[in-house]
Amino acid sequence: IVRSEALRTGEGGTLHDEGIDEWCRALWPEPVTRGPLAAPFPNDIAYGDPSVDWEGDIYLDGSGFEPQLPSLRKCGWAMVKVDGEGGMLRAAGGALPFPQWAQTVPRSELCALLRLVQAAHRGAVINARSDCKAVVIGFAAGPRSAHSGNALAGLWREVFFSIGFKQLTVTVTKVKAHTS
Repeated sequence: IVRSEALRTGEGGTLHDEGIDEWCRALWPEPVTRGPLAAPFPNDIAYGDPSVDWEGDIYLDGSGFEPQLPSLRKCGWAMVKVDGEGGMLRAAGGALPFPQWAQTVPRSELCALLRLVQAAHRGAVINARSDCKAVVIGFAAGPRSAHSGNALAGLWREVFFSIGFKQLTVTVTKVKAHTS
């Protein structure tokens, strides 16, 4: 879904009027994001062939350890592209760069989608496959939904801004979790 027109003008005028500076905090310029993996998260790790583009079917996941004590929380995200036989072509992942209290599995699932759209090249056609119902429903709601009252609103804005800025065509499809 290309949403460049809505993002170019914002709801009330220009993107600057709508807080573009805040939206771009985790976004890097196009030449940087075209590389093996956009890297605003400090602990990202990439595997596989860096010449394989992040487009087509990409599987996303988030996971975490969420004990009762918030100071011990730790979550991470991952994305993988596989060939027709299920062999890994390319993968990336990392720990969330947020304070422990903000380390949640839903945030890690959404970070996987954010990292995918940041790493994709301009004009890519992506079918993100996620086992997280909240990511699938949140994406379908679109950039002008009620994400503003959501604890993940800032990440959603970054996802939709990256899609518009890079002129991506993105769908998000629900897949079963833990099937093996």
